[in-house]
Amino acid sequence: MSPAEDRREAERLQLLDRLARRAREIPCVISPAPEAWTAEEIPTQRVAAAACSPCPLKVACRAYGLAWPDEAGVYGGLTERERKSR
Repeated sequence: MSPAEDRREAERLQLLDRLARRAREIPCVISPAPEAWTAEEIPTQRVAAAACSPCPLKVACRAYGLAWPDEAGVYGGLTERERKSR
């Protein structure tokens, strides 16, 4: 792995750890349709992004998604398209 890939993986694991510790409060974890966060369809991504609103990790998740815009899916209330346009 390159240094950038190592950093990306470390950030991803840190975010996943934070998600695991607060799982009962995280919309993408408790949703009956978690696949919405990785859907390819823009309308489905928008629904998932809106569900991120009350998430206690929204800021950290969004920061990760913006740092790695090529990651598929919704991060921190932003769709793939929204993240890539920033």
